[in-house]
Amino acid sequence: MKMNKTRLLSLLMAMLFCFVAIPLPAIAEEASTPPAETPATITPEAIPNDLLLDVDLRGTAAYTPASLKSTGGEATVSADGDSVLLVCRKTGGSRTSHLLYWGGLTADLPLGAENSYTITFAITNPDSAQFGFYVDYDGADAAKSTGFVGNSAAIESVPVGNADDANGKRYYCLEIDAKGSLLNFYVLFGGEYQLVTSKQYEGLLSDRLGIIFYLLGGRNASAEANSVLASITVSDVNIYGGLYRGAANYDLAPEADGSLLLEVKDLQKDAFNVKSGAGYHQSVAQLNTAAFPESFYSYDAEKGVMNTTLLNQSKGYSIVYGGRTNLLLTETSKYTVSYYQTLTKAGGAGLRVSIGDSYADSIGVYLHQSVGTGGCLAWGANTGPGYSGYKKFTAPMMNGNTVYWQEEQYAKVDIEINGTVVSVYINDTLLLTEDITNPSNPSAKEDITKRFMSDTLCLVFHEYANADLTAGAPSTQFKDIRVYAGLLHQESYDVKTLQLQTGSAQEGKLNLRFVGGGMEATCNRVGFEITATYGGKTDTYDYNTPEGYRKLTAPRKDTTLAELTSADLGYEYLYGYTLYGVPADITVTFTVRAYTIDMGNRLYAEAVTFTVENGVLK
Repeated sequence: MKMNKTRLLSLLMAMLFCFVAIPLPAIAEEASTPPAETPATITPEAIPNDLLLDVDLRGTAAYTPASLKSTGGEATVSADGDSVLLVCRKTGGSRTSHLLYWGGLTADLPLGAENSYTITFAITNPDSAQFGFYVDYDGADAAKSTGFVGNSAAIESVPVGNADDANGKRYYCLEIDAKGSLLNFYVLFGGEYQLVTSKQYEGLLSDRLGIIFYLLGGRNASAEANSVLASITVSDVNIYGGLYRGAANYDLAPEADGSLLLEVKDLQKDAFNVKSGAGYHQSVAQLNTAAFPESFYSYDAEKGVMNTTLLNQSKGYSIVYGGRTNLLLTETSKYTVSYYQTLTKAGGAGLRVSIGDSYADSIGVYLHQSVGTGGCLAWGANTGPGYSGYKKFTAPMMNGNTVYWQEEQYAKVDIEINGTVVSVYINDTLLLTEDITNPSNPSAKEDITKRFMSDTLCLVFHEYANADLTAGAPSTQFKDIRVYAGLLHQESYDVKTLQLQTGSAQEGKLNLRFVGGGMEATCNRVGFEITATYGGKTDTYDYNTPEGYRKLTAPRKDTTLAELTSADLGYEYLYGYTLYGVPADITVTFTVRAYTIDMGNRLYAEAVTFTVENGVLK
């Protein structure tokens, strides 16, 4: 895997253009001491990486902080070593810039090309003083160290107004990406660390990791001597090995094994799967007829639903909202993108999975507001030569007179990407398949593959209006955007074995019970063919699930049959096969082939074989 720095920098530039820069103050106003009351509790996002050091700010053999550079600065560490109050007091004249650099190098955490770190900390900043955080030190001048400067309003002039806050206490995270020579700065927002900004570095000043905090008191001609110019409280400092969310800066080409790569609950927030390394970053907000309205998109955290609102446009507007993942999108990629959506009140709406320089250079799905019309696949703008033509919803997609799934008021949409072949499933039934290099629409332009393929998979919601609308009215709801590796409807994946149980021996006979788990895939129907060969005999057993199973996954590992309850299973599924009265010393071979059922056809996984000798699974 290699880092796509050009794409990352373009993404960050897009972020900067979306905000109004807030300059950092050059001179701090007179500040009072922090309030005595304890700030309300904020729960930071858990970092699953290995915790290397829970920093004791009193000083230990692993980390010994000190005042490194100071004019009027003082530090008071709490009795438990969890926090430190940093203060700048008026000590010099009207031209004196008061400041404090406090901290130092760790004893045995090396910096270098092979050493990446994730560092979290909290800042209580009641007066929005300017502070900084640095990760190296040349041993002489802390002002030369590498890091970030900010205040409560912004970090490096990028606003952080949506950050979680309780009486000025905020949680921050900094990653040192040694491989990419990159520093990533995050703020806790909605209980999760969201990227604020990144910067490249050419080299670090020390061979060990530094934890250094900076406070600017500035100049204040009218302040009384010894008065407090600025103060912050630093707390909850922890150092973890490796990158956490920054791993999403690296492009991935995952194996098509049916696994869940990424889940995005809210398109306006970053998402990351620490297990797969897949990540999402919101970077696209575009309207083709007017400035982008912030009120178009909203997220209902209580219901877990994303919403769109109709704009004050008579007709013909097209709007997109979302971003990019780090999952490579090439002519050999295999992904399934799954989500739930209501039918839009606009002309059409859906998810686009690739986007070039604009929404017009993309591939995506539209569902139309008319149930009798259906949906289409669009490549480029949703105009004559740019889409497949609407395909009507069929009876297997419907629940009575609606395309909504079961009792929920959403249609289940799956977009399968098999290189340049894109298939759309509605409620687990095939709606259409298109090869964008050879589209079914005879009006489509030739040789469009490269133009409409992004370098990475995108998750962009697109709404298009072709009729007069009531501005401000609710339009579309969608939720549960997930990306899987592979083609869940067209391919099966390895069957998972839970256990093989044997009954008690009676007169030299055994009752063998084979018990297996379902496939880790989301399918409409699955089945299993089991063949048992023993003593010159062959028994076969064939079972497939009834209609309506949406999600069948293997039971958790290391679980015995006796421990399973109905609550454990849910949509999970067990299958089994029992041989009665076979000789105790016989060898039995079970061959299992798992399959999915798609449009009446069986699509098989590779056969898996299990052997039992003298009642013992080999």
